[in-house]
Amino acid sequence: MTGSSIHSDVEEKGGTGIGIAQWSFGRHKAIEKYALSKGKTWKDEEIQLEFLKAELTGGGCNGLADDQCYNKALQSRFLASTNPEEAADLFEKLFERSGGSRMDVRRKGAIYYYNMFQGKQRPTSGSMSGNLIVDTADKYVGNPYVWGGNSLTNGCDCSHFIRLVLIECGLIPPSAEYHTTSDMNSGRLKDWGAVEVDPSQAQAGDIVLYGTSGIHHVAFYDGNGMIVEAKGSAYGITHDRTMDHEGVAAVFRVGQ
Repeated sequence: MTGSSIHSDVEEKGGTGIGIAQWSFGRHKAIEKYALSKGKTWKDEEIQLEFLKAELTGGGCNGLADDQCYNKALQSRFLASTNPEEAADLFEKLFERSGGSRMDVRRKGAIYYYNMFQGKQRPTSGSMSGNLIVDTADKYVGNPYVWGGNSLTNGCDCSHFIRLVLIECGLIPPSAEYHTTSDMNSGRLKDWGAVEVDPSQAQAGDIVLYGTSGIHHVAFYDGNGMIVEAKGSAYGITHDRTMDHEGVAAVFRVGQ
């Protein structure tokens, strides 16, 4: 789990593990079969979350997900826990069974994501990574816009805003090349693993490009008709305009 982070398409190097829980061997085959029964692939985030929940709570998913817990008393504690550190400890003991390795990393990760997601509702459209992008971008609403700035806290422009949020979400590495707004075309964004999607199919976290004779602005779509953006020096980072406030040149998706 610590290795796969929240990337649903991750595959174990030199092994058979796949997805956010690194399903391997028989479990690998089982989640593939379950995904196929739903007309999807194992890389689908909703499929993985359904399957993992079934494994954690006692089995299900058309009988394909086996109960992975061998200690029912601890399982009850895990399912009832509201403390992220305790939940991380119990998850390791019950399901990962790694011998207690890297528990400091596991606990910090649990606290980080608990604080990020508690009390949040998912947008009406979007993937797991897409919703993470929106939540992360929203943390910086109200902070200043600075032309050429490279800080989400002290100020950045629209293109730096996109890159920095994706880095914080773990969707591109800190070493990912910076692209100016005018350079954010299909070739450049594909360097970040982005794929172009039809604007009518935009989901939460998608990158929206604006411009008719060249790209002049870029923002994140929030999944509910609005965008999160580094809007300008008079506005700062905002979440108050509709995606269609002007013509959309293209939409790209990172982390699918």
